[in-house]
Amino acid sequence: MTIVQYMKINMSPSESKTEMIAGLLLRCKAFTKLRWKVGFLPASSTPRLVTVLLFSWALAGCGIGSNQSKGSGSSPPPGGGGGINHYEYVFTDGTLYVYDLDAGFSLVKSKSIPTSGGTRGVVACVGNATLYVSFGGDGGPNNGNGSLLAYDLVSDAVVWTRNYSHGIDSHAITSDCALIYMPDGELANATIWHAVDAKTGNEIGTITGSQASNPHNTIVFNGHVYLGGRQSTLFQAANVSDNTVYFTSANTAHTIRPFTLNAEETAAYITETNFLGFEQIDLKTGAVRFTVPVGGFSTNCWLNCPSTPSHGISMSPDEIIRCLKRRAPAPTTAWGMVGCTTASTDDMCLLAIRET
Repeated sequence: MTIVQYMKINMSPSESKTEMIAGLLLRCKAFTKLRWKVGFLPASSTPRLVTVLLFSWALAGCGIGSNQSKGSGSSPPPGGGGGINHYEYVFTDGTLYVYDLDAGFSLVKSKSIPTSGGTRGVVACVGNATLYVSFGGDGGPNNGNGSLLAYDLVSDAVVWTRNYSHGIDSHAITSDCALIYMPDGELANATIWHAVDAKTGNEIGTITGSQASNPHNTIVFNGHVYLGGRQSTLFQAANVSDNTVYFTSANTAHTIRPFTLNAEETAAYITETNFLGFEQIDLKTGAVRFTVPVGGFSTNCWLNCPSTPSHGISMSPDEIIRCLKRRAPAPTTAWGMVGCTTASTDDMCLLAIRET
């Protein structure tokens, strides 16, 4: 494997304490799903909790709703006739911002949404042009219960909000837009993932057989639900058809944090607590096949120290590049990507691991 610089994006640091970034491209009549996901964070000199997700769809010939002028929200953005427009949806606590990727990330609109309790996760489904945002408590006696809202990207409005009697966290949705799988929350002393009706937000079941303690991260792909527990060293998967666990891995070296999969579902790439790097799990045998540590970075920390130095991983569409997100150990370097080579506070660098 070789370390190569793969992407660099310049961004101004956000002033919000928590943000969820979702770049969405929606094609109005012929929805086309894109699997490519990349997480990124603007660097900032102010230590803060930031949660980021970037994923894509395409919007052609329908604008993005009724209140859409750049900055004020009174008229549609340009390009609504027949071209493809690209927008980035940014979720801070209590506010949704929409940016135009084709116009230098200029602000299209901002809108208040009821997520002031803390944004935890965002997913979108192409088939119904809807975003689902989890917010509020992520379980346990101190952080408490959470909620989920559905946001219609065509009507540009919150469709429904549901409040649950348990925590929430990073959820996932089936490709047919029917089911959402909601973890109980990383601070919950539980192993529960809830099956939620995406049309209504009502809970209709739970996954049976989970041993992934402190439910945190979730991926749904090809009829399978992959489960990552914040305090678990066992990586698991369940069938959507019966909500029953069918796969359990060998123990990872550390507890599981964000992860990704290859399209063939033969391998999972796992970031872990207190470890800068990742492990690969064989999804057929359950074995941990190899470990990739990333050197060259200080692990010293003295203020607002993250519980894990790597917190996110993704792959390029051709599955050659593994992109690892790094949480820097000191507030002067704040958040960045593995291999960040600039000290500027408005630069984000992404260094990737190429399989050779």
